[in-house]
Amino acid sequence: TADGFPAIVVRTPGLTDACNVEVDTADNQFLDVLFRDGGNSPPIPQDTLCLGAQRVAEAAVSSLKLRH
Repeated sequence: TADGFPAIVVRTPGLTDACNVEVDTADNQFLDVLFRDGGNSPPIPQDTLCLGAQRVAEAAVSSLKLRH
């Protein structure tokens, strides 16, 4: 979940330098967060990228909830 909303972490097969989090925000609406490695050496592990995507999703949903 992301701040109480259903969410999933998406790891695209063969793409280890990025991670997505999809948040179901309302009927027919969702928030897509893409978090990727910008070419670091050594590369950032995908688990770390996914944690970053989750944190961004949480912050974005929290911000959106404040607008209501």
